[in-house]
Amino acid sequence: MPVGNSGPDAASRAAVRLLMHQLPGLSPVEAGASLEPFASSDPPILRSAQIVEGSVLRVVKVAGVSRETTSGFGAFLDGAQKVQVIGHYLGTPLVIGTVSAAVRIRMNRPLIT
Repeated sequence: MPVGNSGPDAASRAAVRLLMHQLPGLSPVEAGASLEPFASSDPPILRSAQIVEGSVLRVVKVAGVSRETTSGFGAFLDGAQKVQVIGHYLGTPLVIGTVSAAVRIRMNRPLIT
């Protein structure tokens, strides 16, 4: 049975082909149903926030900080994940996950990977 674009990339499609060979009763899911809680097409929701300090939203001066203070920020970790149902075997969903991450560090102002 040919497999279409069942995953986000060629490696995912190869995984489905391997599973189909190893599990003859596998039923592939052509669209690769996402298990992410929110779709990117969901509209943003604007909600009011509860004020936890004082009774109005205002600027708060932080002691010991001025415009001349430099940030101690040096690097950050960012990443993404995607989880998809790629098929079913004997009623059990088969799930494939793709993750990626990068550390960005500040060198003379610009961030580099």
